This record gives sequence, structure tokens and C-alpha cells, in this order.
Amino acid sequence: MPSLLTTSDKNAFIENYIDFFDTFKERIVVWKNPKKVFSNVNLSAIFGYGDNSNTANFTYIPVSGVYSGVVNYGNDQMESTIGEANEKLSAGEIFIEVSGDAKDFINDGTTPFIQIGNEKFTLISEDRDRNFLGYKFYSYKLKRSN
Repeated sequence: MPSLLTTSDKNAFIENYIDFFDTFKERIVVWKNPKKVFSNVNLSAIFGYGDNSNTANFTYIPVSGVYSGVVNYGNDQMESTIGEANEKLSAGEIFIEVSGDAKDFINDGTTPFIQIGNEKFTLISEDRDRNFLGYKFYSYKLKRSN
């Protein structure tokens, strides 16, 4: 199929888009459910003394991934339409745009919350492909949580 853009034009646009992403990216921490690690499985309980007679033989290990992404907060955080996505953002809702490695981590298992700065957000959408001349990013809609 014929194209109005040459291959070199497309590559230049893609490089500019990557520069845009790098310029406006923010640190995004994706939190997963912690892993429960058992330290001693052969502890014998002393029955008749309640639950506290058996010492805790496990610890929780936090699981998170740190990624970069562009965050779109919308105007005034009031209900507004966001660009070509043609979706509305209500107060406390944002869009994030991330690369493939962040998408894979977010989609792998349960993601209780995503931290951007000092704010915590929960996912309220699945990933949406954002194709720019063959270069892929993925967007998610998030809602501020307490």
C-alpha cells in the first residue's frame, strides 16, 4: 500500500515521539501482591494455648517494578474528553502511557495499585494499544485511591 511518508520520515517521527516520551516521562511504581516466604515448615504447635503458641514462620516480600511512563492528568481533573482516545476523565482519573515491558508486568497477575509520585492509583481499564507508525506504547486508565 502506498504511503505519504518515506521510511526515513517515519523513522524521524518515531525518534521524535521517543524523545517526547523521554522528555515527559514520570517514574511509575507498579505494586503486586507480596510473596509469602516460609522460613521453617516443620514447627510443631503447642495445642491448647491459642494461636500465639506457634511462632510465625513466614515473611512477606514486597513485589514491585519501577518503570517510566507519560501521565495525562486531564484539565482541572474535572470531567473532560482526552484527545484521540475519545474517552472522558472524571476527577481523580488519569491515563498513563507505558512501553511493552511495563505492560507485561502490569498484566502479569494482580496489580493492587500503581504509585506515581506520592499518589496511589488503581487500574480501571485494560491496556489499549497505542500504535505510532509501528512503534507501540500502551495506555491504561487509572483512578486515585485512598
